[in-house]
Amino acid sequence: MRCRKACSWSRRSAGSGWPAGPQSGFSVSAPASSAAATTTTKAGGAPTTRSLRDSNRAVYEVVVSLRDVTLQEEQAEAIRSSLELQEQVIGIVGHDLRNPLAAILGSAGLLEKLADVDGLRSSLGVRTLARIVHSAQRMERLIRDLLDYTRLRAGKGLPLFLAPANLHDICRDAAEEATSANPEQRVRLDFEGDGAGIWDADRIQQVVSNLIGNAVQHGRPGDPVDLSVHPLADGRLSIEVRNQGDPIAGRSIPHLFEAFRRGNRGPSERRGIGLGLYIVAQITAAHGGSVEARSTTDGTVFQVLLPRRAGA
Repeated sequence: MRCRKACSWSRRSAGSGWPAGPQSGFSVSAPASSAAATTTTKAGGAPTTRSLRDSNRAVYEVVVSLRDVTLQEEQAEAIRSSLELQEQVIGIVGHDLRNPLAAILGSAGLLEKLADVDGLRSSLGVRTLARIVHSAQRMERLIRDLLDYTRLRAGKGLPLFLAPANLHDICRDAAEEATSANPEQRVRLDFEGDGAGIWDADRIQQVVSNLIGNAVQHGRPGDPVDLSVHPLADGRLSIEVRNQGDPIAGRSIPHLFEAFRRGNRGPSERRGIGLGLYIVAQITAAHGGSVEARSTTDGTVFQVLLPRRAGA
């Protein structure tokens, strides 16, 4: 009986020459008369057999191959468990942060109203409240992205509440939110044609807000972000968000819309968690649309293409 190695072995048993303790698999060849004995050998995987015949079609040798998949299965299970734990932690943290964050936003809003009523507004007070609101709103967006990510990973999809809406109004609201949180940032608007359609307005605003935030984060300080909406000949609407700054490396562009991935455009004071563009792609796809990025030395453009009716 001969043992033909199909992989490396941890050791051999003394004197017999047989492999003991396979790391991934082995092949054993034996005379036909001992084939039954070879098929009972255990190595953690299902055996496969192959008969060798002579010129008279008589079986003179049977080859039994066994592959140990225990290690691969254990590694796969460890990865699955790690991912499940990660998603549970993200979901729990996201939910637990929403209540105190809502309290911060509510309190900041109340302070703004009281300051208006009592005439106590000052330049320092306005700037302080603006920073509080800006930081809380950014945290709110990050938490929303985290919770959306856990839903998607769990296979639940993103719920859409479709209703008639105007894309011009949605983009205008997203731009106003960005500039109110950061008064020094300019967002230039350029709308063409009819912006009417049927979408989940909150979700589309989330798309536009994430794209503006990404443009601000990676754009050249002091330069404006350009946001435009225009119709296409095929009936779809195009949303484009453009910024000036260092171009994205070409090898990074295909991976921009993956979870926890970022384009390598140099250091930035503000670092996201790498979910913003992933959520953009998922929401866009849920509406039956698409998103792409183009980047040159003249600037970076993210373009979202939407049907006028979600899913059409």
